[in-house]
Amino acid sequence: MGWLSDLGNAVASAVSTVGDAVEDVADAVVDTVEDAVNTVVDAAQDGVKAGTEWVDKNVGGIVGDTANIVGGTIDGFLEGLQDEFHDVCNIARDIVGVVGSVLRFRLCRGY
Repeated sequence: MGWLSDLGNAVASAVSTVGDAVEDVADAVVDTVEDAVNTVVDAAQDGVKAGTEWVDKNVGGIVGDTANIVGGTIDGFLEGLQDEFHDVCNIARDIVGVVGSVLRFRLCRGY
């Protein structure tokens, strides 16, 4: 029976390695995409802020106030989208974590 146990351990080790690889690759991809989206959204928010400040400083009055309202709305909308995308990325990481745990035959986090 010793060889059967050794075979089981070898298979478990190989499958565990695959589970680790799946998680590592998925995490790297999700992190890269999330960083790219954050960079784009942050740049767009900076552009909106700069435009709003320029209009407020150079035109002022009701036009400047309107620009602040519109700019704030756009900034808030972009921030909300960024937060939602961050949540989607966390869900993707969790799903990949479940797949990795199943491949490693480790269905609970307790050791």
